[in-house]
Order: sequence, then C-alpha cells, then structure tokens
Amino acid sequence: MEHLRINHAILSAGGVHEQQGVTCSNFNEVPIKQIAMQRALRKTLVIDGSKLRTVRPAFFAKISQFDEIVTENGLLPRASHQGA
Repeated sequence: MEHLRINHAILSAGGVHEQQGVTCSNFNEVPIKQIAMQRALRKTLVIDGSKLRTVRPAFFAKISQFDEIVTENGLLPRASHQGA
C-alpha cells in the first residue's frame, strides 16, 4: 500500500464527535481508512446527519483532517465541523 496514490478519498463513518473525532464500529477498517487519508490529496467525509455527535468504538481521524463533510443536507460549512 505504500505505493498507493489517491486523488480524492471519499470515506464514511459511524460517528462524528467534536472531542472524540471520527469513528467507526469496525476496528479492521481503521488501518485502511487511515492509509487512504494519508495518501489522498483531498479527503471527503460522507455521513447522514444521525452520525453527528455520535461516538463509535474505533477512532480513525480528527474532524480537522477532512477537507469537507457532506450530509444529506449538503456540504457542512467549515465552522460546523468543529461543532459536529
């Protein structure tokens, strides 16, 4: 995977929380998601609004590591990322 290059990583999550970060339920997904983020030029998190202010067991990123967060209501403004 060290030779992998990604233009745009589009990732999902089970939870997005201001203090606890971006999380998922499956620990086996964490290394793959983290590698994709490390290699990507652009990172987008796609979630439904029910994931905001939710925490799942497996942390994989800080909210600030994403260039944008998209929900069913559209693109969240950058300032809203901190209040997720």
